[in-house]
Amino acid sequence: MRSSILVLISIFLILFSGCSSTDIAVINEPVSVTPYEHFETVDYSHNKIHEGKYFFIKTAEEFTGGAGETKYFMFVTPNSSTEIHARVSISSSVEFDIKIQENATVLTNGTPITPYNANRKSTYVNKLKPYAFPTGVNNGHLLWYSKVGSGRSSTGVSPSTNYEIIALPNTIYIFNMTKVAVTSGYLDVDFFWYEEEEES
Repeated sequence: MRSSILVLISIFLILFSGCSSTDIAVINEPVSVTPYEHFETVDYSHNKIHEGKYFFIKTAEEFTGGAGETKYFMFVTPNSSTEIHARVSISSSVEFDIKIQENATVLTNGTPITPYNANRKSTYVNKLKPYAFPTGVNNGHLLWYSKVGSGRSSTGVSPSTNYEIIALPNTIYIFNMTKVAVTSGYLDVDFFWYEEEEES
């Protein structure tokens, strides 16, 4: 009996000798790592440039008459659900009074102006219709007023709305420019807007 036990112990030691020093293999499986996605935020009005629905008119008007010389630009909004989001920036070499007036009426529209699409690849046609120098202007009610070019340093003063005005539909807006100074001067004007069409 004793010899049998010794034989079993010997067999056990032979079979399992060295197990305590057996290396454990670690297999490095490739890990799929999703890279961080890149997001870029774009100002909404800037996005409208990409959509091809952002327009601008840039002009410099010369005034050679005396104090009180007045010129007008006119904007007619569409009779539709298309929203006009408009801004303006101005500067002058001499003193001017500038007014934006709503619900105006005119005798004649004046000369149509073709604005530029800020996206030069776009074929979208502007719904807001601008005109230069309408006649028989009844100004409507005053929406915005600014005095530019006044004070010791007139050149380079650049008042603007600094915010969008969402225009009423089917409405005439008058941009009224009146020179206060007695000397000749220039008025630099930048009109810009984008058009928001209602989704069906």
